Amino acid sequence: MACPVKDGVLSRWKYGRPRLFLAVSRFVAGELCRGGVDERRIEVVYDGVKLPEQPAWGDAVVAPYTLDPEKGLDLAEEAARIAGVELVKSRDLPADLRRARVLLYLTRSEGLGSGILLAMALGVTVVASNTGGIPELIAHGKNGLLVENDPASVAAALRAARESDGSLGSAAREAVRARFTEKHMVEATLAAYEKASGDGK
Repeated sequence: MACPVKDGVLSRWKYGRPRLFLAVSRFVAGELCRGGVDERRIEVVYDGVKLPEQPAWGDAVVAPYTLDPEKGLDLAEEAARIAGVELVKSRDLPADLRRARVLLYLTRSEGLGSGILLAMALGVTVVASNTGGIPELIAHGKNGLLVENDPASVAAALRAARESDGSLGSAAREAVRARFTEKHMVEATLAAYEKASGDGK
């Protein structure tokens, strides 16, 4: 989770018990450290996704539908209006990404972003907020675009993503192949379990 660890008796008891924490990103690991967890009790295990045989084929600009005000759907709608693009507000992201060209993933707080990984695996160009653990997935200008959470910046990135040659999406797909598959996640989780059961070794 991206939220800070609370400073209270119950919280200290809860976070003092586990032998090892699995953090979904270095950002989340940092939040745990700031909450008083010893960094030696934290292992980063990134989410993993399946790599589809075929990349996405469509031209849609998709954003996850949400009622959570922290997730920035209002900002996505405003930026899409400025950019002059139709925004698909998805209630079924895995299905809608298959016909997408761009995923617009805006948030004010994010541990990592599993929806981003789904899009990357399909070769969809991701335009995402430069916050939380997201920069651990997206290298700006190399396999996606990171933006500040203001409508003008997002709109400019949307236009750039729609006009791009698809190389950002291809690079994103290769990043998943190299680091973020289910196999990578399972191997890292098993290694963490071995560490946790090894009497602190």
